[in-house]
Amino acid sequence: MKKLTLVCLAVLLTACDVQVESGTGSMQKFQGGGITFEVPLESNSVSHSSSGIAYQGDSVSAETDGSTLIVNGQNYGALAPGDIVNLQNLPKVLVNGVERSPDT
Repeated sequence: MKKLTLVCLAVLLTACDVQVESGTGSMQKFQGGGITFEVPLESNSVSHSSSGIAYQGDSVSAETDGSTLIVNGQNYGALAPGDIVNLQNLPKVLVNGVERSPDT
């Protein structure tokens, strides 16, 4: 029983981690809380929790609590696990390849 508990705990902790992928020449990918951020290759910092991810780069800041996307302080609407947020060509913000505008 102790082994099963430890395995379950390890799986849960692993699922919460941010994964960093190098991507292509001008892009990096960060995953956290079920969401993937595709961002420019630049100086950055990333933090995460079990439900979201926060990214701060030279040209953009973005965060999600797992349900809402905030880019440069503006609300870009709802997100769901598995969504891919592309922030490489600001001011365009793409979610799953579809351009989003900030809520006003």
